[in-house]
Amino acid sequence: MVARVLELPEGVAPGAPATTETGSRPAATLFSTAPVLACEDLDADTLAKYFGDDRRHAEMDHGVLLSFFSGAHRHVVLRVKERRILRPHGHILRTGDHLVPDEASLTSTAWMDGVFHSLVTQGHVNINRVLSTSRSYLGLFRAHGLRIFVESAAGWQLLGVPSAFAMTPGGCRWLYQSADGLVAVESRAATRVHELGLAIDVLAGPPRRFLLSHHVTFGGDDGADPAAVRVERDAAGIVVRTDPETDFGRRFPDGLFRFDPVADTALERVAGDEALFLDGRSRREPYLVVVTAPCAAAAFRITGGLTATPALAGDRGVTAADEDAAEVAFWAKVAGTVTVHAPVGAPEVARAGEILPWFAHDALVHYLAPRGLEQYSGGGWGTRDVCQGPVELLLALGLFAPLRDLLLRVFATQNPEGDWPQGSRSSRATAASVPATRTATSSFGRYWRSPSICSPPRTGRCSTSRCPSSIPRATPPPSTPAWAPMSGARSR
Repeated sequence: MVARVLELPEGVAPGAPATTETGSRPAATLFSTAPVLACEDLDADTLAKYFGDDRRHAEMDHGVLLSFFSGAHRHVVLRVKERRILRPHGHILRTGDHLVPDEASLTSTAWMDGVFHSLVTQGHVNINRVLSTSRSYLGLFRAHGLRIFVESAAGWQLLGVPSAFAMTPGGCRWLYQSADGLVAVESRAATRVHELGLAIDVLAGPPRRFLLSHHVTFGGDDGADPAAVRVERDAAGIVVRTDPETDFGRRFPDGLFRFDPVADTALERVAGDEALFLDGRSRREPYLVVVTAPCAAAAFRITGGLTATPALAGDRGVTAADEDAAEVAFWAKVAGTVTVHAPVGAPEVARAGEILPWFAHDALVHYLAPRGLEQYSGGGWGTRDVCQGPVELLLALGLFAPLRDLLLRVFATQNPEGDWPQGSRSSRATAASVPATRTATSSFGRYWRSPSICSPPRTGRCSTSRCPSSIPRATPPPSTPAWAPMSGARSR
């Protein structure tokens, strides 16, 4: 039936319009003209080389390998599986090892289909966003988030679905096997510091140039509003600053994020959207474009300066080995108190033990960076939600200090009438040190004013028209705001 429908004239995809409504021809970009890199499947020797021979819980379909587990908390998905399913593979990354809300923390969503970082936020996982989110299962919008083009003899090619995609709780790795060689891309969220990493390695083949496109959201509406990116260069790398004439810039007049090359990464060009248009002219679209010199390896770090001052690269000294050890130690602390020992001949029990660290990862995202892969708008602390799963998680793991902090934060936001707001608050200060007033809050809550969300801070009324703190203090916020209530939260 599907084949018969696609044979109809209506089943042919429409071509791009020759002219726009104003009579001009649409401008061509790399995203509209560059092909997606044609990837090949990895053979058994290559899989063993990069993922080892200790495959666990291999998923097969008529003799075809689709996915497997290997190493410490590593799940590997092959391109054949991604092509067979509707809902794509993705991963949410969160920096830091704190078990209490931390407004300096960065959060990012990565997708197997070549979206290496997206919906990058600091603090509040909805409104404090730096890079845009990917909105389509079908890959219809290629230009969102952080995307990478690789140069070949035929020109630039976009990295899309890889040959293999590996996930650990703290990072993702893409392997692209093609006729030109093998390229690996790794995105990770640091455990010891608040920074997101991006590393590119040419594992086989000649040195290559790479073009990195960042869709910046400082201009508003998730990057949909035309607004040239304010880019500065310094000795450490690249600084992108907020525009004080935008709503985001009024909330963060000194806000910024850094995109700094590390190691021996050499940059050939740093530009705006003009580097994406084939005619080289800017349309004031909010893009930061970085082109590397031909290289066998390149690495970058992303740090945020919205709710905290980013440290420079020279102040960190965090090596990959340090981060690997820190990540393993953190997840051993979080999920290691619960260990499942499967008896011989009980694969179901072994599978339960394999998935426990991932349940812990998802629970911490729900608790400390509340968003979902399919929740494109981000989210926020829900009073009911945070008192259920996170409380039960911390109790089960015997983590009583963060549990006490959580409960203090919740009870500090109780209304004089005795009930609670739909969205609870948290802040960098300990909950016990914050007066229990309905105007003291932070960027984790959606319904209460804080220095991270509103201006002016703590006094007067918010200058953001949609923020409920613009409601007079004597009037409680509406139980169901017209501007998109928090997903998953309900008034009780």
